Amino acid sequence: KKIVDHNVGSVFIEPVSGKENHRYKMVHDFVYNPNSKKYCRDENDGHVPVKQKNSLGLLTLVEAERVTMAEDLASARDIINVIRPALESVGFTVLSTKLASPGYQNTVVIFVLSEGYVLARTFVESKYVAFDIHLWSNTHKTEEIKAALLNAVGSSESSAYSIIAGGMYGHPNWRNDERNRGPKLKDPCSTSLDAPKRKNIPMPETVVGAVIDESTHLLSDKDDVLTVTICGTKRSPCYSHDAISSHNSVKHAVPIHTCGSIVGGVEFLRDSAKRMYECELEVISMLQSLVSTQRRKIDSLVIDPRSSFAMAQVVHKVLSKAKNRKKFFTSDLLVLAPMLDTTETWRRILLDKFRTLYLQEPVFRTEVLFNSTTATMELGAFRSGDARFMDHVIEVASKIEKRTGLVSDIRNFEGGVLRFQPDFEPTHFFLHEDYEHQSAFSQWTLQKPVGYQTLLQLKTRGSNQNRELSSEKVNAMLEGAIERLNIKTEAGPMLFSDMADGCVAAAIFSWGSVVVLWDGKYHLDVNLFTYDDNANFVDEFKAAMTQSTPWVKLDERDFMPRGYNRVVNFKSDLEETLDDPIWAPIRNRA
Repeated sequence: KKIVDHNVGSVFIEPVSGKENHRYKMVHDFVYNPNSKKYCRDENDGHVPVKQKNSLGLLTLVEAERVTMAEDLASARDIINVIRPALESVGFTVLSTKLASPGYQNTVVIFVLSEGYVLARTFVESKYVAFDIHLWSNTHKTEEIKAALLNAVGSSESSAYSIIAGGMYGHPNWRNDERNRGPKLKDPCSTSLDAPKRKNIPMPETVVGAVIDESTHLLSDKDDVLTVTICGTKRSPCYSHDAISSHNSVKHAVPIHTCGSIVGGVEFLRDSAKRMYECELEVISMLQSLVSTQRRKIDSLVIDPRSSFAMAQVVHKVLSKAKNRKKFFTSDLLVLAPMLDTTETWRRILLDKFRTLYLQEPVFRTEVLFNSTTATMELGAFRSGDARFMDHVIEVASKIEKRTGLVSDIRNFEGGVLRFQPDFEPTHFFLHEDYEHQSAFSQWTLQKPVGYQTLLQLKTRGSNQNRELSSEKVNAMLEGAIERLNIKTEAGPMLFSDMADGCVAAAIFSWGSVVVLWDGKYHLDVNLFTYDDNANFVDEFKAAMTQSTPWVKLDERDFMPRGYNRVVNFKSDLEETLDDPIWAPIRNRA
């Protein structure tokens, strides 16, 4: 994709240079995941069971700020006249409305719908309205109802927070809700729309040779390379050796063919260990002779596509010993492993073994695919001692594309262990004032939290018939909590039970409100709002409400501040912090 500069200020990351390889400048490791889940529409999607198995709901808390209709929301009747048409305009059915004016210069109205409930809490002088939208049907229309409410009150700035909560069993629209729930996937999961598979046509030998030839440029800092190629049997061709031996920078190239003792594989032979050991000694002898004759160490190792798994095991065995690596190979080794058969994953594993053997940075391993319309091949590469290996891989891939017409795709790039730098001295210290804090500090000082909202999700435990809930029992639970805590209500408790199998019970106090939703089976949602931050009261209310029903247990608890001016903190957060926060701009701190 084309690199886009979004003109975002930066202290550490360099500005976009426009170069194609800039996207790799800050990369140390990345891995392409071919097994990432691809979402598609299964043929069974949309199938609705005969019997309703679950009931999900969605609670959305909306902060409507800078309301232009504030004067039209001065009374509860005015609120109803503004909000009710908005709800009905997006297809919701209003069954009942209950209102109260509990002081604090605000009014609370509850709209009970066939599909859910909406609680509106107005703060006229602050031009702010807090909405609680809890839907158990038509949850897919949450954005529509939110937009309608914001438009109705004339809000020019808003924020919202959603929580998956309980719903209600037995609603006549539950089948449509099942169909509409979740993302709408358009692409079917059938293989007919999958990417067309490449034909099983081998990559031409000339192309393989060209890839190997160009890949030798990864040793761009050397012009007298000594290389060894691990080939197949002596009777089979070794294209990698043929290609690399003719390269200008290669001074001497030697093929090592698969040992005769392990040709055909030895995994299931009784004397497999003996044969592998004999091959190991043979390889060590050849390397010893090569290094002694050339009077220098080996710069490059190539694993030809025709080399066998057993031979690769022997090579790994040889190099896994530190004395052999030090004796035969340079510290800045290049290993190439072209792969024509993508099922031979052992080649990738072998390269990764090199990364763990050499360990310390700069050490890198990469996998690059080269694709044509009919075939694909993979080039695996390992390099030690080259801090700019990624840049060199990009350059080589570009050259291969121009020479062969193939399309390259860098899939994996992994480094080694970063070196510890004792007595490290940074080139620059980024101080607190180097970063922009003014917008965050303005939000901190301007936000106005007005309340503390909690959603308690309760569930019944056990299947005893005596532990079953009912609308009357849920209402009694709410009434019991209000009585035990000596709460004076402005409205309620109110019970609404004519919309489906469950019910809604609500009460409004001078210092808050509570709405309880029962799904008709075993789930309760307790939506509790208080003007003061008092987490202890929430615990007391929950205990008082479940005192007569101890089998109703807390399942989940969410709590958040309510307010305006992009509120994110509770009242207590601001009250406890008399001074500016430590992260505030220095000029704002005493």
